[in-house]
Amino acid sequence: MNKNDEQNQSGTTIRSLVTTLIYTTEAMINILERNQILSRSEIIEEIRSMREAAESQRSALDDD
Repeated sequence: MNKNDEQNQSGTTIRSLVTTLIYTTEAMINILERNQILSRSEIIEEIRSMREAAESQRSALDDD
C-alpha cells in the first residue's frame, strides 16, 4: 500500500468516525428532548459553556 492509499484510507476512517459521532449525538439529543429531560437550547448552552472553558484552559496553557 502506497502513501496515497494510506492517506485516503485514513481520511475515510476519520470521516466515518465523525459521521457516527454526529448521528449518535443527534440521536441522544432527540431522545433527551422527546423525554423532556433537557431542551435543545439547554444542550446548546452547555456545549457553549464547555467550549469556552476549554478555550480558557488552552489560552492559560499557551501563556505559560
